[in-house]
Amino acid sequence: DGIEVSGAFNESSLRKMYNAGVGGLLPLQFCSAVGGEKSKLCINLPFIMDKVTIDALMDCLQNFLHHSARAADETEEHYAFQPRVSFEISSLPFLAALDFLQVPTGDGPTFDTVAAKWKHQTTARMEAIGKQLVTQYLVPVLLGAADMSVFSRCLVLFQRKPKTVRTREQSVDMEPELLKCAMASEQTHALVFASVQVRHLGSKGVKLYRIYDVGGCFGTCCGRHQELRRDSMLFEKEEEWEDTFDMEVAELFESDFKKMVFRDVLKASHRFAGLGIQFFDDANAILLTAPWAV
Repeated sequence: DGIEVSGAFNESSLRKMYNAGVGGLLPLQFCSAVGGEKSKLCINLPFIMDKVTIDALMDCLQNFLHHSARAADETEEHYAFQPRVSFEISSLPFLAALDFLQVPTGDGPTFDTVAAKWKHQTTARMEAIGKQLVTQYLVPVLLGAADMSVFSRCLVLFQRKPKTVRTREQSVDMEPELLKCAMASEQTHALVFASVQVRHLGSKGVKLYRIYDVGGCFGTCCGRHQELRRDSMLFEKEEEWEDTFDMEVAELFESDFKKMVFRDVLKASHRFAGLGIQFFDDANAILLTAPWAV
């Protein structure tokens, strides 16, 4: 957050580019410095990027400025720049930065390899799922009905498969691996995200996405199973029977790479600022830790 990208460019070329409107690079009021004694363009970017991605962005901007300045001298037409995306860079913040800087990318980026495109598209999909989970489910519960006052850690568990019941009031069992994870986490508040399919007479029924509050008693009073009862439910959202969001959520925990993307989504949300975030190898779960306990 607050990344500053700076580099030395030819001041006259910058001025020509802005005067001609070629490329429409970020308006001057967003730049902390343009030209001057050191011929520098300094821009603060609201994106989190690693050094490899920042270096790639700098090279891309250098290329863009060079070709845009030449276009300003030779033609009045706007120059469309086509950035290249390699496997090593973080493609989403890279492309978001170019969009923020108003660099016209024409038909979009080109990819160096199939792996680079595969990584980019998978990242984009996982990020979209993660953002939906955070904004529509986790944030409303954690900032709403959840009682965060007792423990300094909160374990959020995600059921892998939907449970089918006959009535809305019927309780469902926790999955064994989630129960095991919860029982191993002492002095921790626990919430469970569950998908519940309720059958209706004469129709398939509906799918309910629920978040249950199962407290912090796992270390002492749980047996071999734990029921998720309606009276412990903090949140409920009704969808069509065939809705697949629960399967998409399960995808977030399929591999270390997808967990990393989801972690970045959580860290990028200002609602989770200051919290410790931990994932597990053997359960679909995240552990949130208060700032004073990190």
